[in-house]
Amino acid sequence: MSVEAGSNGAATPLLEVADLKKHYPVRKGLFSQTVGHVLAVDGISFTIQAGETLGLVGESGCGKSTVARTLLRLVEPTAGAITIGGRDITKLSKSAYDNVVARWQELGLSGTPPVISVFEDDKFPPSMT
Repeated sequence: MSVEAGSNGAATPLLEVADLKKHYPVRKGLFSQTVGHVLAVDGISFTIQAGETLGLVGESGCGKSTVARTLLRLVEPTAGAITIGGRDITKLSKSAYDNVVARWQELGLSGTPPVISVFEDDKFPPSMT
């Protein structure tokens, strides 16, 4: 993947997350009225440049998996922006996002963005065990 220079001459970040939020409604009663929200992720921001690595660490239940699922658009964010290679994927329709994923697969990349690696359930890659 190439990294292009932005308008100010700086390299475009591979991944940029700005004020990402994911809130789940709490429903109650016969008509499932929303009585509150669980703030699973509430305003996380970070940038990953070419050659950088980011570790997301926290206690159980703090939102690490929700961040990963939201970055992959397995769940839609409540608010915020996810920009990959200068393109905001939160503004893409589901079909347009599926086309982007198909293009990654054509390039020999997995179905996830090349800058994201997710290990579920605290499992380490085989080389680390």
